[in-house]
Amino acid sequence: MAKNTAGAALAAALDAELTEGLEWDAREQKLIETAADLADRLAEVKSTLDRDGVTSLTTTGTVRAHPLLAEQRQLSVALAKVLESVRLPDETGQGRSITSLRKSRAAHVRWDREAAAREARSG
Repeated sequence: MAKNTAGAALAAALDAELTEGLEWDAREQKLIETAADLADRLAEVKSTLDRDGVTSLTTTGTVRAHPLLAEQRQLSVALAKVLESVRLPDETGQGRSITSLRKSRAAHVRWDREAAAREARSG
């Protein structure tokens, strides 16, 4: 994977999420490599669609959706599934899915905000 690609940026972002002192295990590393490859392919498809447009003309002059739109959709779904399989360690060191960690962080933010509001009302 070359530097300055969508895949490299994705891998770097995932590495930044990793708690200091921890490393990806072999399974997670392979998932991240797969996700990076999918992100690179998705970027190539998007670039082609940006250049060609989302419609194309058939040989008979009929306007059709660009064939790469289906590929873009499939790559997006595949990338989401692979990323969901990556487990980030939480505060306890247990592996949790990215979605689970996001939900947990959102809940903590909400709880902290509610606690601050209760304290402001009472005090």
